[in-house]
Amino acid sequence: MTAPLPDALIRLNIGGPDAISRDELLGAFARASGEPLSRRVAFWASFFLERGDASYVFGDEPDGYVSRGRLVDDIHIDCVLFVCRVVELATADSPEDALRRALALRFGGASPSDVIRPDGTVDYAHPSRITHGWDLIRGGALGRIVNEDIGDVASDPGTTRIAGGDVNYVPAHAARLDAVRDGDGMFLVLDETNSAAADIRERTGAVVGHMGIARRSTGGVELVHAASHDLPGSYVGGRVVAVSLRKYLDRVERFKGIVVTRLVES
Repeated sequence: MTAPLPDALIRLNIGGPDAISRDELLGAFARASGEPLSRRVAFWASFFLERGDASYVFGDEPDGYVSRGRLVDDIHIDCVLFVCRVVELATADSPEDALRRALALRFGGASPSDVIRPDGTVDYAHPSRITHGWDLIRGGALGRIVNEDIGDVASDPGTTRIAGGDVNYVPAHAARLDAVRDGDGMFLVLDETNSAAADIRERTGAVVGHMGIARRSTGGVELVHAASHDLPGSYVGGRVVAVSLRKYLDRVERFKGIVVTRLVES
């Protein structure tokens, strides 16, 4: 039997000023019911896009979810929280189940009692916390890597924390976007030949610099993501937006390609 979640965690993360209400979540679960998992992922990405009230706040900033110890913050969101929250809701069958999945995904399966504080906040300083995009990907919780379905694969040279050859990706110019499916995870790989991206790689050891969810539309494949900055002529940043994936790959020079993941029914 699954242990019940602490009441304080539920009160803080379902409803209130910074989390979507139980009634709204239950209505969305009902609308997504019966859809295959990939479509549920795209559904929840679209759900946040269409609500339109989430502003981009990096998790470690004073108002961010990490700084405030919140497992859920549907109003102040960055790209990592957006993707995690979408996947957690898509794979859950209730708001409480989404919280359980959030604990498992973001804290590497640690015991909830080790990371949940008495007031319902969580301890993001706990050593089990997964902090880097690549660590989320390689653990498989965001789906299996399907790069080979999307295009010819290249190997990243690595950073101080990720060995060369560990990360394979599809170069932007080689990506066959017609092979991308609704709900695929899109993980943007930092280009070491770009000065801004090289600085991030050197400072943080990260290879993945951004992430979002693919959504197919009549115009092709869109990237739905929490955007920190504007993309002039395409969108105003600071919120969840949708943009042509091809346009994004062509215009944002700090990324050299993508790692693509796909969730399938278990």
